[in-house]
Amino acid sequence: MCVSPSINKKGSLVITTAVKGDKGWYTCKPSNGLGHAEASAYLDVVYKPVVLPMPSPVTWALGYVQKIDCPVDANPPMTGVIWVKDQNLIASTSRFDILHNGTLRVSNVQASDAGSYMCTPSNSLGQGLSSSRVRVLVKDKPDPPTFSTLPEPEYIQQPGDTVVMPCH
Repeated sequence: MCVSPSINKKGSLVITTAVKGDKGWYTCKPSNGLGHAEASAYLDVVYKPVVLPMPSPVTWALGYVQKIDCPVDANPPMTGVIWVKDQNLIASTSRFDILHNGTLRVSNVQASDAGSYMCTPSNSLGQGLSSSRVRVLVKDKPDPPTFSTLPEPEYIQQPGDTVVMPCH
């Protein structure tokens, strides 16, 4: 429910339920027949991290370095992240590295790295909710893309004509 800001009887701005979009500068400009004045204040709306949509499934190539991002919206900024695979905590090791931006980087991907991954971010206000599950598939040899239909090398059309260039 969105509640608009209001001005009370004393002239104060009242925001009953602050939301992220209320963040910003506010200026008060009272005036009367003798002149006017101006004062400004900044409103910073703070909140725990919220994980943004993540892709699933994700395909990793066996033996390569791969990663999964943990995209978040947070104010103050994210200060940490916990990653789990199949409900087991992931610690930084020689193959698994949790970067400062929350990305999980996996070196020398192995078949056993396939599974369900989730991230849980935190900031100075506390821990946010966990992400949705990201299903990781591991393939031995990634298949290059192939075409079933290619576009022609050149199309000549008149203005107003419909042009269809297949590419699938």
